[in-house]
Amino acid sequence: MDDYGEFQPHIRLAKDLMDPRRYDSRVRPVMNHSKPTTVSFSMSLYQILSINEKQQNVDLNVWAIQKWNDDFLGWNPYLYGMINTTILLDAIWLPDTYLYNSVVMNREETERYINVVVTTNYWKGEKGAEVKFMYPALYRTSCLLDIRFFPYDQQACKLTISSWTSSKSDINYEPEYESVNMDNFLPNEEWVVVSFKLF
Repeated sequence: MDDYGEFQPHIRLAKDLMDPRRYDSRVRPVMNHSKPTTVSFSMSLYQILSINEKQQNVDLNVWAIQKWNDDFLGWNPYLYGMINTTILLDAIWLPDTYLYNSVVMNREETERYINVVVTTNYWKGEKGAEVKFMYPALYRTSCLLDIRFFPYDQQACKLTISSWTSSKSDINYEPEYESVNMDNFLPNEEWVVVSFKLF
């Protein structure tokens, strides 16, 4: 009776995907190592928490989503109770994506990793799986603020996001959408967001 869980398809799937004989989270998950991993990046802005003119920084509450293809995580749903999607928490390869102009360099203080959704590419007739990595973040980013025309000033702040250790030939970032999602944005009393683009 104790081993009953071993036969559950979702448990078998997780064990088989994470078998150290077939998967190593330290290795970028591509069959052809000369081919870059394309990471699709999108973001939702929930709140401008504060803008500090003196310290030249901006505090933002955002939700980030990264997507990429993992060549080593595919499976045949027919062998696992027709499961097409599963959640793997922290056992897989993740891109070392950093906000370069963050005032706080410790990711544990800025990003709260929640889950990774993995969907097999079996039905596309392809190997591997699509990985969707979603997490909320509180970013404090440096921004040159010009307040000469206060209180009618306009400010342009950039968030520079890329891999900390890998070049573009290894990890290639692309925006999933042209603009940051503002559907759930809580308006700020002092500031109006004119536009927030991804490029």
